[in-house]
Amino acid sequence: MKKLISLAAVALLFAACSQKPVDPNAFTLNGTINAYEGEEVCLYYGTPGNETNDTAVVKDGKFQFKGSIEKPTYIIVYKGDLKDYQNVKYTRFWINPGQLTVAIDTANWEQVVVTGSPSNDEQNEMDAIHKEFAEQLNTLYEQKKAAQEADDQQGYMAIDEQIESINKNIEDCIVEFMKSHPNSYPAAQYMTFIVGNKGYEENKALYDGFSDEIKQSGILDEVKAEITALENVQPGHEAPELEGPNLFGKDSIRLSDYRGKVVLVDFWASWCVPCRASMPHVLALYKKYHTKGFEVFCVADNDSNPEEAVKAAKKDGTTAFLHTLRGLQVFTDADGKFQGYDKSKDISERYCVHYLPTKYLIDREGRIVAKIETDEQLDAELAKLFK
Repeated sequence: MKKLISLAAVALLFAACSQKPVDPNAFTLNGTINAYEGEEVCLYYGTPGNETNDTAVVKDGKFQFKGSIEKPTYIIVYKGDLKDYQNVKYTRFWINPGQLTVAIDTANWEQVVVTGSPSNDEQNEMDAIHKEFAEQLNTLYEQKKAAQEADDQQGYMAIDEQIESINKNIEDCIVEFMKSHPNSYPAAQYMTFIVGNKGYEENKALYDGFSDEIKQSGILDEVKAEITALENVQPGHEAPELEGPNLFGKDSIRLSDYRGKVVLVDFWASWCVPCRASMPHVLALYKKYHTKGFEVFCVADNDSNPEEAVKAAKKDGTTAFLHTLRGLQVFTDADGKFQGYDKSKDISERYCVHYLPTKYLIDREGRIVAKIETDEQLDAELAKLFK
């Protein structure tokens, strides 16, 4: 009897050792789709250089993907060429380790139904906030485009203010969601989209509110870098250097060459309606204070068409300002399709520029006075510096 028990125990031990360990990060995605019978659908997730690609054949309207992920992951299931936006059908959603399902209706790839993913449920909550205002925003964007085509600057600005107000309301609602979900990967990803809309203090508070798991996951690395860059352009800090080709001269120009003067740094573009609308006021201030030591240093987002920046400056009467380019390189293929960009020489990155116009006022010692949000603020700051 003892021998039999011993043999049974040994057999159980060998059986246990022969079993594969359970992968806690494994996922199985079972999908249904109402097209492409016998064809392949594709899966993609990750980042360039560290991506995962897979394919599965649709059989009886079903397909399956298996894999392993260390954390909640945003994936793409698609049909076609993912690099060709005109010839690809796709859907994106979050998955967690475990058993998941997705139902795809090819009539509307965006309206997929996902089960088994708590992270995607969180994403759906945030999407619902956007959808509440989607129709209203679409109407306003059409009106804004029409106003721009009609060169109706006043109408464009009025519509733009309405859009900003609605987007601010949406953002505020989702920020509250972020605060109440400190361990949410979708909420953390959303912060990467809105970090450019926030100042240093608010961004730091939001970042600090996330859990250590989120901070260590890598999803907020760009946000952390942005916060560091924002800290460098806070009032009292030395203004980061700006240099580039002189659009109205042979030599290059540098911000540091104007130490001893008060300088308004204006990030703008020839195609930016609010930028052009603000120029008459800046020009009036230039005429008022230039002889007392005031300069305007313009950085145009016109690297692909610098002649348009020159043309706009001549039309606006601002050729006396200092003009250069931001330094962003955009790459396209032989057919003109976007292939990527190089930001290594993009001087606007040093000032965390995410929208135009963006203005900073620099004092005579080369230190940041303030980020300028309104004409009234600029008037007041200049009045103090030139009193």
